[in-house]
Amino acid sequence: AVLVGLIIFDAQARFDDAKTDVESEASALFMIHLHAARLPQPQGAEIQSLIKTYANQVIDNEWDTMKNGHRDDVARGLLVAVSKKLDAIEPKTQGQETVFDKVQDELTLAWTMRRQRISHVEYRFAFDHPSYRPTVEKAIKMLQSMGINRCLWYVLVGFNTTFQEDLDRVNF
Repeated sequence: AVLVGLIIFDAQARFDDAKTDVESEASALFMIHLHAARLPQPQGAEIQSLIKTYANQVIDNEWDTMKNGHRDDVARGLLVAVSKKLDAIEPKTQGQETVFDKVQDELTLAWTMRRQRISHVEYRFAFDHPSYRPTVEKAIKMLQSMGINRCLWYVLVGFNTTFQEDLDRVNF
């Protein structure tokens, strides 16, 4: 019962954090799209198009991919393409320089929020001692029964355990 409570509490906290990260990522994308109109053309319009395509890819595909504990490489590739387009721009005026800096800052924020959003997909647990094995087995069965088939297990090694015990936990 305690484990279920901890899992539910962790899930709620992850949901709240993920919601904040998604809102921040969406805001950064909006600002990139807005400011890209003031960048040199046609690169600014190309950045706007890539941002729109990225947002649609995240909504239409990445959310489903994340349910299985993975990220969408197409969405990531679109954000890489935005980064490359922006890197190729050489602002010619002070105004363009100011907008360019804003877009760079927002793109950095978008990347950060993307990483954080994706990191919420995995549950993390500790398997610190061989004596915890029965509890770990129960936890895995419980998670699987709730449709959670992917999680990350941290293993403490070299602390009151033998090398073989550590290896057994790592390979479990």
